Amino acid sequence: MVIDDFIAWLDSQDRNYSIFPDKRNLCLCINGINAIYFCMVRTADNPRPFISINSRCGLRVPESKYAAISELIIRINEGVRIGRFGLDMNDGDLYYNTSCMVRDGELPESLFEPYLFCNLSTIDRFIPAIYAVLFKDVEPEDAFRATLKDFSESKEDEEENKKHEDVDDIVKKLLEGILEPLEEQPEEQSDPPQPPRKKRRKYEP
Repeated sequence: MVIDDFIAWLDSQDRNYSIFPDKRNLCLCINGINAIYFCMVRTADNPRPFISINSRCGLRVPESKYAAISELIIRINEGVRIGRFGLDMNDGDLYYNTSCMVRDGELPESLFEPYLFCNLSTIDRFIPAIYAVLFKDVEPEDAFRATLKDFSESKEDEEENKKHEDVDDIVKKLLEGILEPLEEQPEEQSDPPQPPRKKRRKYEP
């Protein structure tokens, strides 16, 4: 069963979790950058095998904010490729859900981690926008655009850091060429001592 394979993967990652009595669902907590998330993993084998991950961070939206948060999550859902945000209009529970059908009742182990963290990274990315609308009275469109801008800038920072890493590699190679053992000098010298000369080496990136 899918749940058995997922549990085996969690065990291999040394992650704590709790299994429900039905043996088909489990829950676990994972620290994100912006919140701590409570994740529910649900599976079914019949009639069509599937797995879903539902993540929450304990937010309860007050009824006065239903319209603003609904507008925000509609804007977000238009852009996400996998999953969707939802709002329970009965109690204000806010969540993010991803689900997929499982072919032949099996999900490759290599997909467990990207599937779980695709869910978590998405909710964690947009939680600041939700906070802004809930607690700072920011307009939904403004909060959404600010999140996209922050995400774009973080991508640029990653590319810039990658450039710095490339430069560091080049500097390391340069130092390897410069810091070679110095040539041995004769014990007796008639002329005044001269600074040791370094052996020249052609730089090969």
